[in-house]
Amino acid sequence: MNGARRWDGDLAALAALMGLVALRFLPWWLSGQTPFWGDLTYLHHSWRTFDAQLLQSGRRPLWNPYLYFGMPQAAGMQDSLYYPGTVAHFIFGFASATAIFQALHYWLAAALTYLWTRSAGARRGSALGAAVVVSLGGLLLARLQFLNWLAILSLAPSFLLFFRRPALLAVALALAFFAGYPPYVIGCAISAWAVAAALRPPGGRFWAPAARDWLSAA
Repeated sequence: MNGARRWDGDLAALAALMGLVALRFLPWWLSGQTPFWGDLTYLHHSWRTFDAQLLQSGRRPLWNPYLYFGMPQAAGMQDSLYYPGTVAHFIFGFASATAIFQALHYWLAAALTYLWTRSAGARRGSALGAAVVVSLGGLLLARLQFLNWLAILSLAPSFLLFFRRPALLAVALALAFFAGYPPYVIGCAISAWAVAAALRPPGGRFWAPAARDWLSAA
């Protein structure tokens, strides 16, 4: 019974985090506005619209003849063609798809932070506070226009949540890699190791088992 009540409370907390994300961005969306500057304007809009047009016509977006006298499209690092979060851009218009993408990832950052801090023994209120700071703090809000960076940073807490669970860690690492900016994946992985090492219990083995789990995940 206590376990069921705990899960009910955690599910309510995750729903509340979703509400906070909606509260932050809903005024824009309801007024028909969307952030549109920097990378959103000259990179993500053109690339993801090009992908959508080719896929909807039954063609594979392998090559883009319109940039740099031609360049790989699917193999382009920041195109994120194989990242599941990009699917919305193949179905909806760019503004709506970007709003869905941003809402999903800001909530994902909050949810994963909450679940990790709870698994580390934090009380529900503390975990909620950490989730709000991470997801709606300056670091992620400043990445609003950089969809690749936003996706990887939102997945970063999962590196800690699944630090010693190779199968789930493998999924998290793969998603972060396909999000389209591998240098951020490396930085987030190093940060996860630093945090995990700082929080490891005194005594016992840490480095060898953790390295084995991460190699298995890789």
